[in-house]
Amino acid sequence: MYRRFINVLSYAQGGDHMQKNILSVEEAAQYLGISEHTVRKWAAIRRLPYVRLGRCIRFMASDLDKVLEQGRVEPRGNRS
Repeated sequence: MYRRFINVLSYAQGGDHMQKNILSVEEAAQYLGISEHTVRKWAAIRRLPYVRLGRCIRFMASDLDKVLEQGRVEPRGNRS
C-alpha cells in the first residue's frame, strides 16, 4: 500500500524524484534538527503537515521547508 501511494504521489508530481522528498518521523526530525518526540507532538497539534499511511505518518520535505520559512525571523536594523 505504501509503495502504491508513493507511486501515485510521484506520478501526480511528475517524476520519481518525489520519493526522495517523503520523510519518516526520524528523517523529518533530522531534517528540522529537532527530536522525534517533537516531530510527533507538532504533527499531533497540526503544526507540521503530514500524510498518514495506515498507522505511519510521513512528511513531505517541501512542506517542512514551508514551515521553516514561516518561522523565519528577520534581523532588525543595527542598534547603536
